[in-house]
Amino acid sequence: MLNALDLKFNPKGEFKEFLDRITEYADDRFLFEGREFLSRKDLDQYADRNWNMIFNIWDKELLLCYSNMMDGMYIISRGDSTWGPMESKEKWQEREYEL
Repeated sequence: MLNALDLKFNPKGEFKEFLDRITEYADDRFLFEGREFLSRKDLDQYADRNWNMIFNIWDKELLLCYSNMMDGMYIISRGDSTWGPMESKEKWQEREYEL
């Protein structure tokens, strides 16, 4: 589909590894640099501590993707506290606009 639209999509780093995991092995865990995020809280704490030390834009995009996926899981599960609520929505919006 991307070729038909003449769009280029060449993910790098952790984002590429994520796509490989979900397409080749159906592994949908929230993995990043050898760490697994088991909850929204895990992801938020990691991003708060490390966002400014991540220089690969694709890696930051993956963390944003994880955040959005966890939001969806929170909504679909009708409030499972493992996946939300997002307490730092403004921080995630700032991160998204930064890219």
